Amino acid sequence: MEDETPLLTDIQKISFQEHLLTHPKMPCTVWQGKRSGSGYGLFEIDGKLHFAHKIAWQIKYGFSLPEFINTTHLPTMTLLYLLYILIIFVK
Repeated sequence: MEDETPLLTDIQKISFQEHLLTHPKMPCTVWQGKRSGSGYGLFEIDGKLHFAHKIAWQIKYGFSLPEFINTTHLPTMTLLYLLYILIIFVK
C-alpha cells in the first residue's frame, strides 16, 4: 500500500468514479472496487494500491490530505472541523 496519494489524470478520475455506486435515497456512496482484508476500498494507480477514501478526498477537494492525518480513525465531527480549517487556511 502506498502512503502518498498521487495526483490523478482525468482518465484515472473517470476510472475511479466507475467504481462508485450512488443511490438517490442514500446519503452515501458505496465503493464497488477492490477491498483490503479489513474492508477498506482500494484503487490501483500505476500498479500500486491506494486507499479509495483518500483518492475520493483528492478528487473532491483538489488536494491530498497530509499523510499524518489518518482519516479512517477520525470521528465525523473532527473531519468536518478539519475540512473547515483547510478551506479557510488553504486558499
